[in-house]
Amino acid sequence: MKKQILLLCLALISLCGYAQQITVKGVVTSATDQQPLIGTTVQVKGTGTGTITGIDGDYTLPNVDKNAVLVFSSIGFESQEIAVGGRTTINVVLKEAAELLDEVVVIGYGAVKKSDLTSSIATVKGDEITETVTGNAMDALQGKVNGVQVTSGGGPGATPKVLIRGVTTVNGTNPLYVVDGMPVGDNINFLNSNDIASMEVLKDASAAAIYGTRASNGVILITTKKGKTGKARINWNSSVGFQTVAKPNIAGAAEYKEVFNTRYTNDGLSSIWNDTGATTNPGGTDWWDTVVNKTALVQNHSLSVAGGSEQFVYNFSVGYYRNNSQFDVGYWDKINIRLNTEYTFNKYVKLGVDIAPRVESWDDTPNQFSAAMAMDPTTPVFRPQDQWEDNEYNNYQRSYNNQEWNPAGSIARSNAHSRELGAILNTYLQVNPIEKLTLRTQFGANAHYRRSDSFVPKFNMDPFQRKCPCNGWLYCRTFCMVQYSGTA
Repeated sequence: MKKQILLLCLALISLCGYAQQITVKGVVTSATDQQPLIGTTVQVKGTGTGTITGIDGDYTLPNVDKNAVLVFSSIGFESQEIAVGGRTTINVVLKEAAELLDEVVVIGYGAVKKSDLTSSIATVKGDEITETVTGNAMDALQGKVNGVQVTSGGGPGATPKVLIRGVTTVNGTNPLYVVDGMPVGDNINFLNSNDIASMEVLKDASAAAIYGTRASNGVILITTKKGKTGKARINWNSSVGFQTVAKPNIAGAAEYKEVFNTRYTNDGLSSIWNDTGATTNPGGTDWWDTVVNKTALVQNHSLSVAGGSEQFVYNFSVGYYRNNSQFDVGYWDKINIRLNTEYTFNKYVKLGVDIAPRVESWDDTPNQFSAAMAMDPTTPVFRPQDQWEDNEYNNYQRSYNNQEWNPAGSIARSNAHSRELGAILNTYLQVNPIEKLTLRTQFGANAHYRRSDSFVPKFNMDPFQRKCPCNGWLYCRTFCMVQYSGTA
């Protein structure tokens, strides 16, 4: 009897201890515009337990002590500590950090103090952008600005998809990018992230009105680094790393055969399984390991020199970025040069000249991830050697049990290269005739020239997978585009 009472007491103690742990949910929003805050950190104070908010600003934190204290923090906002007090739903409104209200931010019509703004504008400093090594600065913006969703493009040189407050039109969702007052379109791949001083996201109609219909999907204003009075300052940044892609759980040869045959059995049909692979490729083929490299090299280097006198300031920079693909072919690299200068004639007149030439080149990256997952694992990479032909592209084995094209063969035939030369020239003249009155006129040009070459070889694996021109063909495409922009 005493033993049973003891067990009952222990069970009650365990139940009480379990009851102390609850799941807390809620939504975090901004006090400025009542929009959900993405990427806000929610942490149990004094522990390593925590989570971050999702796209809608929502969070779920399991196994929280009912007497714990939650800490809510986000870049540019004041942190809050809130006692749980047994509650399962805690919604939080974060205020912008007071020290940021006196910052000067760039808007369509000029620059104002953040405390004087009446429209929805978010600011990201250049230091926050360079925390992430990326070829496009928008990739580094993921999770840093509420109301802005950034989806990486995937391959080297691919443009990320940016949504400001959701999809606003069926005719395109990309925002307008404006660099130092000059509209440059909907892609900033050409820009060196280390050259960016700040980035302002104009999220509502009143802020972006000056740009008209081009601003229907929002506007992102980018200010590049300028020179400062003083001795020349030399800055060198360099990073080398590797990117990886997680390998999915893919069926092996035996499992694939079992699933294939079971499908026909369930349909009441006789299986059409081709068992040739049992003799030609008894171990099966791991197509993912065959065509997808475990790592891809990413490197970024930047050198800048800045300085000047009371009359003349300058900022000169050179940058190199390269991103290899996860396959044996495919890469993207770019060389950026930028020279920003500003000459002050007197206290009334100022002249600025910015020039930024660039060179981009890339081998098209084949998209063979889905083929590596779908290819029949009983099929070998190549045909038996006694069936090989002089044309090496005919020697890849066609899939035994599905219509998927051999991904190794597709990569071997991939041969496409592009190179783009471009330059941006931006000049402005600023006159201050009286105090608090500024007259500014600006002219800019954005020119670029691209050449693309691709080669498709002759091959004939079977009637379903072949390309049979008389000879391989070469296709070249060149174009030149010059865009002008001027304001007064």
